[in-house]
Amino acid sequence: MVFAGYHNLPDATAAAFTPDRYFRTGDLSRLDDDGFLLITRRLKDLIIVSGEKAHPREIEEVLARHPAIAEVAVIGRRDDSRGEVPVALVVLQRASSPSTPTPSAPIAATKTSSLGNTPARSCC
Repeated sequence: MVFAGYHNLPDATAAAFTPDRYFRTGDLSRLDDDGFLLITRRLKDLIIVSGEKAHPREIEEVLARHPAIAEVAVIGRRDDSRGEVPVALVVLQRASSPSTPTPSAPIAATKTSSLGNTPARSCC
């Protein structure tokens, strides 16, 4: 079991599970010819931040342009004051040689059209 349900949100809990108690992750997938499961996209690919729509794909595309980033995925994290906030999961490029430094500070986008006027902030 992933978790028992959302605290004091019975409707959200009911919507998140199938009748036989499987958790609906929102991931859409397919099996390839070798039997591997491939995640192809998300069912709900939208994050609502203070009533504004933020598209994870747009944020990922901006962050992916940074030369230090090898891979990036943006997900929504629940936030009590704003509903959800985007969180970027980043894999940094490997240094091409021992003398090539990799960034040690967080990388953040501060403003894009999909984020409105809400500046990015670090979390966790």
